[in-house]
Amino acid sequence: MLTHKDNKTTPFKWRYTKDEGDYIQARHQRYFIKIYNKRKHYGKQGYIIDKEILRFEVKYSKMKALNDGGIHTLYDLVDIDFKRFKEVLLTEWKRAVC
Repeated sequence: MLTHKDNKTTPFKWRYTKDEGDYIQARHQRYFIKIYNKRKHYGKQGYIIDKEILRFEVKYSKMKALNDGGIHTLYDLVDIDFKRFKEVLLTEWKRAVC
């Protein structure tokens, strides 16, 4: 079973939506981790993609982590160093445990 370890171990669960299709998601108090086959998603929209594309996403449901990083509005993203987001993704990726 695939899990995501934050303050506690959270299992990934299968979800389905019309626009994104099937994906797995771990729900935490302030954010979600989503993993899905982006190639399949694009294929349903009529695009032809000849390579596999895995999408790993951090979806915030509360702004605390973003606010702590100095992001309060969309305008705050204009001059941001996106290396910070890379670090967040890598940290959350490492917390995914089989």
